[in-house]
Amino acid sequence: MDISVERYHYPIGQGTFSAQIIRTSEKRYVCVYDCGSSTFGNNIEKYAKELHGKTSGIIDLLVISHLDDDHVNGIRTLYKEGFFIKKVIMPYMTKWERILFFLDKFNNDLSKGSNMFLEPRELYAFLLNNGGDGERYLEVSDETEVVFSGTDISVESVSLREGVIWAPRWEFVHFSLFSNKGDAFECSVINDFMARVRKDYKNWGELQSKETFSKEELKKLKEIYHKVYESHRKNSGGRSRKILNSNRSSIILYSGFERESFRGYVGAFRRFNFSPLKGVNYSWIATGILCTCHIGISRPMIGLFHGNCCKNYSRCFNFKYHKICKKESYEDTVMNQSGKIPITGWLGTGDAELSSTDNCWELVHKLGMWRMRHVREITVPHHGGHDGSCPFLFSLLNEQYEIICIIHSQISGKHMRRNKVIYGKYGHPIREVSKNIWEAGNLEPVHVTEDARTKYQSTTCIDISW
Repeated sequence: MDISVERYHYPIGQGTFSAQIIRTSEKRYVCVYDCGSSTFGNNIEKYAKELHGKTSGIIDLLVISHLDDDHVNGIRTLYKEGFFIKKVIMPYMTKWERILFFLDKFNNDLSKGSNMFLEPRELYAFLLNNGGDGERYLEVSDETEVVFSGTDISVESVSLREGVIWAPRWEFVHFSLFSNKGDAFECSVINDFMARVRKDYKNWGELQSKETFSKEELKKLKEIYHKVYESHRKNSGGRSRKILNSNRSSIILYSGFERESFRGYVGAFRRFNFSPLKGVNYSWIATGILCTCHIGISRPMIGLFHGNCCKNYSRCFNFKYHKICKKESYEDTVMNQSGKIPITGWLGTGDAELSSTDNCWELVHKLGMWRMRHVREITVPHHGGHDGSCPFLFSLLNEQYEIICIIHSQISGKHMRRNKVIYGKYGHPIREVSKNIWEAGNLEPVHVTEDARTKYQSTTCIDISW
């Protein structure tokens, strides 16, 4: 019996849209991690159609890492393409962050507005319908479960054979990597907003437990919000600032074999001196931009950003498209005898702030070192930006295997930032992250951009006996 694991990372520019399909002869489970782009959103429709054809329009699990537009503004497209989504995981947010998120996004006339609901289902519906495009309101089905992720791990466990208690299981492990810090502007706005609301509301205890706010209460909160924001904006130099750093509560998602069920399954066969794991075939395909001129190394780079040395992207001498197709097949007798599990894990990091060693240790504490050592593919945090990763993060991965590092970002266009030319949307991935990946020695950086040729896909076939 084959277990097939298909993974896709779609080229939608500065954003993320990825999917995993776990198949057996009798089961299919589909997980989508983020769906949004700040630059090439039109591409999302194309790949949503493609995914619909592979899945019959059923998404079992949608994980929204955080609420930045480049990770969520394509979710509405999934509904327009006819997908039914069974379960949605929303990122952890404090109550006050949810209120501020709502007030910051709510652009309509409050006199015509609706009540504000802070439960996950209502916040998700607001997210779907606040694009300002004038399109019809999308209802969230009563059959769709919507929950907030927590700061502790939760597990979606999928049996690979229904009705057999000893069958191996596939797990989707998620939690919000939440930092209480935030930047000074954000913290001062939240704290001042809370203080002023506390002062204006007589029954503070009742307000603390409220999950629904009327239009009148919403209008009052909006007025307080504007006063607080404008006051702090002027004190910080007058420029517009982001109220909420949603990156500080980004959902981490691990996908792979469930350890105990797989070991129990292998152990049952070993009692009869029989090895159930016949073989593993792993293949991945990437089309990348090969350019090494900006970091001074001789190895070809799969899809990494060309850097500031290339004044015009099309004139870079190392700019070539190649179809990189790698395959690996093995039968591991030692793996069978010891009950070890194939290295087939996937780690989604959203825009998590994993440049912090403390946050990396939190990642290890929550997932466990065993899962970290079973990661075969990882999304590089924050599109390869400054606060996303550090050498310590990459050192936690299994150095005995080639690990695919997938970077989602835009490469076309350029603009000035102070006195520096930035290529692409934000200049991602930055040079330091590129170097950290290559210096690890066993990491393969794959750049998924807005170009259709850079779509990444991998397939793992695990042949086991039932």
